[in-house]
Amino acid sequence: MNTRKNISALAILLFIGLGFIFYYKSSWHFRELADEFYFDFTHKNPYVADKSTIDEILGTFPIKKYSDLGDDYLNHSQANQKSYQRIYKNKIFYIIRKKDALRKIVGNTRIKDLVCKNHEFHKLSYSSLEEIIWLIDKELLYKILELQDKLEEEGYNRDGFTVISAFRDPKHNKAVGGKSRSRHLYGDAADLNIGDINKDGLINKKDKDLILKICDSDIIANKGGLGRYPNKSTIHIDVRGHRARW
Repeated sequence: MNTRKNISALAILLFIGLGFIFYYKSSWHFRELADEFYFDFTHKNPYVADKSTIDEILGTFPIKKYSDLGDDYLNHSQANQKSYQRIYKNKIFYIIRKKDALRKIVGNTRIKDLVCKNHEFHKLSYSSLEEIIWLIDKELLYKILELQDKLEEEGYNRDGFTVISAFRDPKHNKAVGGKSRSRHLYGDAADLNIGDINKDGLINKKDKDLILKICDSDIIANKGGLGRYPNKSTIHIDVRGHRARW
């Protein structure tokens, strides 16, 4: 009987061990899906549908001034270069861990969708305690929420778009071909991938035109930037404080 129990225990340990090996050897895409599933299974992670909850979540994270970020980060991210010092000197950065990035922050959008998604971020494990430096303008989160609310109000799919890019540090911005003064550097811009906004079962130009119209007239209006990206399923929004269109 004891022998059978020992064999069962060894089989379980072997199964767990193989699971860990597969997890760490698999692609970061698979690991992030596994991390999301595990986080949602072990934590309350509800849909975020109001500004007060956004504020509450952000308030749980430590913050640092640019001058306190440390030489290792500043050198590696290239944020210590003079042209970027002017951007960041008065900014406040959130300090999060990989597990924190799995929290929903607006709608079903997770913090991981808004952080700098460089190679170093994707290498971090679920339990990593390494600091992730996150710059985000709270007004951008509010605008994403307002866009969701407006879509729902007009009978469209409030979750018919996903955030695919937000904050980028200078090094990552260069790596992905971003402009030298990209608003993503400032933490006040997001690229959205457009899905089935009008709920007709298709994803096409009609969906993109609907969301562009709403952003142009109501959500972004004259207080930010709107990039149309012709022939692509993505758009750009930002809250720079004045009108910009391209």
